[in-house]
Amino acid sequence: MSYEEFNALALSLPEVSEKVGKIENDWSRAGRHMCRLRDRRQAIAFRLPWAICDELTESQSSLFYVTPHYLGWPYVLIKLVDLDAKLATSLLKAAWTSAPETIPRRPDNVPQARA
Repeated sequence: MSYEEFNALALSLPEVSEKVGKIENDWSRAGRHMCRLRDRRQAIAFRLPWAICDELTESQSSLFYVTPHYLGWPYVLIKLVDLDAKLATSLLKAAWTSAPETIPRRPDNVPQARA
């Protein structure tokens, strides 16, 4: 999937806006963070409930990963080239739904980074 395709999907959701930065782009729902373009525009970090993060990194570890930057935070990463429209839509909807919620940092039992 290209950045342009992902951006169109993200912006098609209600209340979603994109903030373009020098290094990263962020998508938010009414000011609450949903996802971020990372790793030199090669991956997307999705902010999701812990249960979904854990499920994705355990059941689909060949696709989803966590970098040291996100250890202990409710984010999971996937490379843009591994996203298709169906998967991107599913992840965006999960991030959109959980955006108004406060998902605290995981205080202990922090998983190890996989890159």
